[in-house]
Amino acid sequence: MTSSHWNQIDFKKAYNILCAQVPGLNPQKSLTPTFCKVKKDEETLLHSHYEKEIFYVISGRGIFLINQDQLEVTAGELIHIPSHSPHQLKNFSEEDLVFISIYVPQEEVDINFTKVFITTAPPTPNGPLHLGHISGPYLVADILKRYYQQLNISVLHLSGTDDHQNYVEIKALKNQENINIFLNNRRSQILLGFEKNQIEVDHFQHPSQENLYQEQVKTFFNQARDRNIIETCEVSMPICNFCDHLLVDGLVEATCPHCLAPSSGCCENCGLVVMPAELKQISCSQCHRSADFKKMPVMTFDLKKNLHLLLEKSSFYKNLPQKMQNLLIYLGKFKNKKLLIAYPQFSKKQRGIKTPDEDQLIIHVWFEMAANYYYLSQQHTNKKTLWIHNCGIDNAFYYLFFIPALCLALDKDINLPSQYLINDFLFLNGKKFSTSRNHAIWAHEHLFDSDLLRLYLLSHRPEYQTTNFEVADYLYFEKKWKKKLALLKEKLDLEKNQYPLEKQSSNFYSNPRETFLQRWDKWLHDFHQCLLSMNKDFRYLSKLIEFMIDETLHQNLTPEELNLAQKNLRFCLSPLMPEFSRKMTKELL
Repeated sequence: MTSSHWNQIDFKKAYNILCAQVPGLNPQKSLTPTFCKVKKDEETLLHSHYEKEIFYVISGRGIFLINQDQLEVTAGELIHIPSHSPHQLKNFSEEDLVFISIYVPQEEVDINFTKVFITTAPPTPNGPLHLGHISGPYLVADILKRYYQQLNISVLHLSGTDDHQNYVEIKALKNQENINIFLNNRRSQILLGFEKNQIEVDHFQHPSQENLYQEQVKTFFNQARDRNIIETCEVSMPICNFCDHLLVDGLVEATCPHCLAPSSGCCENCGLVVMPAELKQISCSQCHRSADFKKMPVMTFDLKKNLHLLLEKSSFYKNLPQKMQNLLIYLGKFKNKKLLIAYPQFSKKQRGIKTPDEDQLIIHVWFEMAANYYYLSQQHTNKKTLWIHNCGIDNAFYYLFFIPALCLALDKDINLPSQYLINDFLFLNGKKFSTSRNHAIWAHEHLFDSDLLRLYLLSHRPEYQTTNFEVADYLYFEKKWKKKLALLKEKLDLEKNQYPLEKQSSNFYSNPRETFLQRWDKWLHDFHQCLLSMNKDFRYLSKLIEFMIDETLHQNLTPEELNLAQKNLRFCLSPLMPEFSRKMTKELL
């Protein structure tokens, strides 16, 4: 047990009066109480802020001004101050006016969920991550995680590797490496890429090594089959007799039947997913010979039959990318839309989780993915969970239509992601990032400043359309921002920048400093709204940071305003530029 008296606390000047935080409290606590003392004939700085605040008057008398109202206050008075309300407290008595200010920091906002669950599409371990990957699902997922952590909300970020994609075995065979050694090496590179770019993942699944994961996939398969959600049918499948391959996914070279762009079953141009035999001009991706065809039993899921389960969720398709809206209209034209669930093991080279039958089939990776998300929903979500899923436009069809429809067919009450954040492609010097063509900047190898790279990638995030990463442009950006941040550090060192207080106007409604406070309130409000509603362009966050820093650098601010700018910048920079924010906090506290 400890005790102290407010008269023994070391008060410091802030907001034009003497203030001191209540001793012994963690500064991260959601409620931040501060002792405040207004001397005779003095007044607080006229100001407003994003936080809601409460004043409790301990002793003395004064006049409290807020908006267009004026109130005489005395000891025992409790004053509630709404967000964004300019206010000022004046002492007209002979004794000190002492009060406690209790506020909810700006990071505490009105929310209707108790925890946040963030999932990101698992990268395929056929190569390391490149900056195109980072700029898409993973950077925004990490920013959101750090933001909600600042709100003292429980948050979990989960991803993993997509071990059973045949792109992995194709690349391993091409490199003449053992498939398991190859996969584990790529996983290590992927995790190193996350670490180098300050991407925090709480759990990183390893499907080929997790028995529980595989058993859950088989259980999900049995339940879907037993309830006739998936069905067996005999269809013609493309094969390569020369290579002894069943031409599925990465083993296929073909064109999309909808837009005629190159497709291996999931078209990167229009987003449509089709059965292998529905592709046009099919050939083997390894020997490039035209496909042969063979009838064989497979298992399928009729998406069209179950699409109504999605459409009944009125909020499910808000803010769909235009490409996905077009596909939804296109799907409406089909009587049925069957998609591949499982297929025969055509050769011993084929990997994957097998069905629990005597005549075993290979479970398609995207059915496996649906099973995984079905159980993740049960384990990590409830009606009070904000579930955010991040993925690229190239696999949005599966995440928006296939997986939710399959899960709802099995359980109409299952929790689905509350929000889907879908990005387009980032190009490198005008051409698409490509692992196979080695046209990439690898996430684990670059020598860029990771904070500034995060800010640059955020400002160039392919939100609604493709964007471009130009190396020369980035280097110019990095040079400019290193100079800007060095100046910011210098100015925020309050011991080196003792600007004289500017005299405050006695006219409550013509105070010149009100415009400064209004600007910062608007920027903070926009910052929160961008991350809370997620219906704005995330690139706007980088603009807000630039506005705040430029205001801090180029305006002649009072110490109180500089202190406010520092506090708000540390909060806003922390999710975007974690290392710089940590250094700034360490140097200035």
